[in-house]
Amino acid sequence: MKINLDKRITDFLLSRGMSNSGIEEFLYPKLSKTLNPYDLNGMKEAVEKIKAAISNNKKILIFGDYDCDGISAASILVLYLKEKNARVDAYIPNRFDDGYGLSTETIDDICSKSKPDLLITVDLGVTAVKEVEELKSRGIDVIVTDHHEPAEEIPDCIVIDAKIPNQNYDFNGLCGAGVALKLVEALENKKFVEKYLDICAIATIGDIVPLIGENRIYSKFGLEKINNGDCLPSIKFLLEKLNLSNITSEDISFKIVPRLNASGRMDNGKKVLDFLIETDAAKLEELYENINEDNEKRLSEISQGNAIIQEKLKEIDLLNSNAILINGDFHQGVLGILASRICHDYNVPSIIFTRTNDGTLKGSGRSVDNVDIHSILLEMSDLFIRFGGHKMAIGLEILPENFDKFKEIFNQKLNGLINKKAHDQNYDIEISDADINLKFIEQIKMLEPFGCENEKPVFMLKEGSLACEKLKGKNFKHFKLHTKNNKQIIAFSSYQYIELLKNKCKKKLFVDLDINYFAGKRSASCKLLSVKFDDDCYDFNYQISYANSILTRFLSMQNAKNVGCYHLQKHELFEKAEELSKSGFGTMIICQSEKDLKLLLANKQIADNYAISTTPMINKQNVIVVKSSGISQRYDGYKNYLFFTTNLKNEHLFFDEHTNVYDLVVSFKKDRNICVNRKLMGICYKIIKSNQNKIFANDIIEYAENLCYYCNDNNINVCQMIFALLVFYEIGVIEISDFINPEIKTVDGAKSDLNQSKLYNEFNKVL
Repeated sequence: MKINLDKRITDFLLSRGMSNSGIEEFLYPKLSKTLNPYDLNGMKEAVEKIKAAISNNKKILIFGDYDCDGISAASILVLYLKEKNARVDAYIPNRFDDGYGLSTETIDDICSKSKPDLLITVDLGVTAVKEVEELKSRGIDVIVTDHHEPAEEIPDCIVIDAKIPNQNYDFNGLCGAGVALKLVEALENKKFVEKYLDICAIATIGDIVPLIGENRIYSKFGLEKINNGDCLPSIKFLLEKLNLSNITSEDISFKIVPRLNASGRMDNGKKVLDFLIETDAAKLEELYENINEDNEKRLSEISQGNAIIQEKLKEIDLLNSNAILINGDFHQGVLGILASRICHDYNVPSIIFTRTNDGTLKGSGRSVDNVDIHSILLEMSDLFIRFGGHKMAIGLEILPENFDKFKEIFNQKLNGLINKKAHDQNYDIEISDADINLKFIEQIKMLEPFGCENEKPVFMLKEGSLACEKLKGKNFKHFKLHTKNNKQIIAFSSYQYIELLKNKCKKKLFVDLDINYFAGKRSASCKLLSVKFDDDCYDFNYQISYANSILTRFLSMQNAKNVGCYHLQKHELFEKAEELSKSGFGTMIICQSEKDLKLLLANKQIADNYAISTTPMINKQNVIVVKSSGISQRYDGYKNYLFFTTNLKNEHLFFDEHTNVYDLVVSFKKDRNICVNRKLMGICYKIIKSNQNKIFANDIIEYAENLCYYCNDNNINVCQMIFALLVFYEIGVIEISDFINPEIKTVDGAKSDLNQSKLYNEFNKVL
């Protein structure tokens, strides 16, 4: 078969280790190419035991994990066994009452309520040696099906797990639902399993197992089944509720799986299993509403948890920590989600803890590449009540009195293993704006479904000047960008990039390409992921820079701190930047001129040891922040700040007392953009009063800039307007809610004595 792929896509696939023949097999997978289930150890014995149980009308209990994979795996076996008229029931443990997996408590519950003859585990059990013995001692046969890493000792029963060594099975990446599907295939045939491909695809994508080999086959054909409408009534119902069509793996990962996981996190996952196997519309509606309530609670707990974490992070010495360990009042069901976000943002192992009803601390952790967090914790397991997991994710429980000791030892063991620097944005395929078309994107879609080990390629295009159009929204965080050839790029939540996007300098845009479906029509879609400099020629805006200096001087006058402030000559600033580069973290250079930027990047020691960005780095690594504007309040958390442009004397005194500020020796610079004139101030006030309900902005500088559009012929610039806003705010004529996302309103009846303003008087003396 001749494959007419764009050469860049072919080269991309070859770079991932595929051969030319392998590319054809990858692009056109076949269900007939799946492996023989009987090559899995234990499969033959499991089939015989299950068939005997069905024939003899034995009671079968499916015991599954409470996440999407475990519930999906349980659903597959329950649906199959019901179709065979078997006596079957399912048990999904409660995260809070039962904990993870088989336990003495769950066994007692099973024996008193379900009274099974045969128990089949799905997505768990490979390490449950003692628990299996307990079940057997009570006269219950056990079959374990799992996909997790086995320990040295495995349970003494029939065990099916592709990760157990020395098997003929040539793929060990199946998820729990994939193993359940192979069991059904062994019980029937390859054709029979097609009816369960939809639920298997959701579990396979959701459990983040490698989307290669059999997993690619099952997920690809499962997605086709879903998009053809040939899926379980419950899945069809869910898609209608979420208004989803043309489903992709991204939809599965971010819209479907989180909902199916929510009940297991917040309440009891059994209701999700009941939903998946249900066919009655009324019952589906009832179950869905219950699941949706759990999802709303999940989102609320994540939001509250993130707010707590942001406060806790202020107490952590991020510059000298190899890991982030936070103990707070969190919901147990979202600990892993919170840990994952912190780990991603700060690029260090992160563990989030909360107190249990028993007074212990339960934690969930996530790790970074090349750091096996499970092995490290195993070395100090005597400190824990219990723990488990794998190299990238762990769960543990610890007594509060052992927490500080654990924290200290854990940080020590990570010495030399952590590279906290944020990863540079990489890309896979370089494109031009001409590639934003359906023909090219349809070829990319042939690589779907995307996921673990088949990540969607990131595209990069180089652009200079872009036309930026604000999308609707109070704070204008979303933008529509237009390239020189008028191709459209959507930039969601991209205010932090907007100055760079508008700038005429050359830049690299990292984007995602997809197909947009609307009103029965298809169109090419391009979304911005991030943007990076590709040039040292930045078009700086002096007016915005000076307006920002007025603001920072005002902040320093209002709230001067005992900050270490050092006024240096320009050459001394360069020497200080070199000296502070050695630690790699904690220093920010704020650069506001093209000349200084070129000099900084020409210095190899500085260029090699500082990232370059228009925004600070969240993990506090050394950075050159290149921009004309930006409120310095956003720069919290660094130790050293070097300002290579200083317009006003003592404008940087409002920083935290534990920081050092290095700026230039300057006198008060007179600026022609500022006129301390009562008549002009009166005009500014009228403009503010007339337009206070029309202006929305992300910060006070942008607010002043937007007000200038209403100035008609008065030639009032952003410097004059920010000066007026701050003076009026200082004397109480106007109210400003905040300098970030400000809301401004005039105060009726307030006196307007400009001489009561320190800022007004300081400028009045000099100008």
